[in-house]
Amino acid sequence: MVKRIKKIRDNASRRVSDILADIQSRLKRKNRELPLSDRTIGQWLEKWAEECPDKEALVYSDRDLRFTYAQLNHRVDTLAKGFIGIGVTRGTHVGIWATNVPDWLTVMYACAKIGAVCVTVNTNYQQNELEYLCKNADLPALAEIKDMTDMLVKPSQWIFGGDGWAYDIGYGGLDHVLAANRNVNIFVLDTEVYSNTGGQASKATPIGAVAEFAAAGKAVKKKDLAAIAMSYGYIYVAQIGMGANYQQTLNAIMEAEAYDGPSLIIAYAPCINHHAKAGMGKSQETIKRAVQAGYWHLFRFNPDKEQPFTLDSKAPTDKYNDYIMSESRYSSLVKSFPERAKELFAAAEEFAAEKYEDLAKKAQNQ
Repeated sequence: MVKRIKKIRDNASRRVSDILADIQSRLKRKNRELPLSDRTIGQWLEKWAEECPDKEALVYSDRDLRFTYAQLNHRVDTLAKGFIGIGVTRGTHVGIWATNVPDWLTVMYACAKIGAVCVTVNTNYQQNELEYLCKNADLPALAEIKDMTDMLVKPSQWIFGGDGWAYDIGYGGLDHVLAANRNVNIFVLDTEVYSNTGGQASKATPIGAVAEFAAAGKAVKKKDLAAIAMSYGYIYVAQIGMGANYQQTLNAIMEAEAYDGPSLIIAYAPCINHHAKAGMGKSQETIKRAVQAGYWHLFRFNPDKEQPFTLDSKAPTDKYNDYIMSESRYSSLVKSFPERAKELFAAAEEFAAEKYEDLAKKAQNQ
């Protein structure tokens, strides 16, 4: 067995040696047939431009572009002078960030004429990756082709989640991301209950609402996630309700995207577990009624503004109790525990009124 393995290994070694010898032999024959030129690539372009200036050198059918050798050489010389003007010299590494476009060839020839080294850069790189490459690699110059400038955009980072995650089981991670003061946007769909796991109560569930693990109505008020985020001072925060104010919703999303830092948008989201009498097909109308009754408030906190806080919802015009009684998650408590329902609903209405009053003062006293 050992002899057999040794024989196989020896045969393999001989085969590799034979292949290498064959390659070396072919290269020697080719070098004799095609002797090396004493001209550089840049010098060859100048020779062709002198001998056949009107002959087509470059055809780019997708853009309907055609350049003769004379035209191409002129473009290359112009770019080479520009490179020299910004400090590119012999041996300088020049990065080229582009796909297969005509000016890729122009950059290559310009580098060749100067003696600079042309380095291709992955076109899939984002802005932050390009910045890292230029700072940490030996790449003092980056040639950015004009046709590619639309790809150099600011990355837009959005995280979407529900209230069970944001207010409750994932709050530690959410708070850590927001506190890190990075340019990231978080969008919370607030259904006030664990919607995707069976309707269990969460820290986002309001006083008096009936849910799994809160069959007798939740006894404590809802966590004020927006207030916690605003307390940092450098987080963009908005509470929105699309059906109540479409423009405010759009403004909040655009401002959050434009803000150079962390942002948190909390959107009221009617859920099937609310058992609204109007049905899920009327969700936008439900949101509007929630704002009109003072059940949900609209506001924005933008640290970039001189007066950062804006209260977008007006004082309630509808009755709070009428709104919550339009949803079975509240009205069912009246049937099961009428006295407890009366007590909890009064506390919920009082808390909502105090919350709006605090927001109004915040808007005035800044």
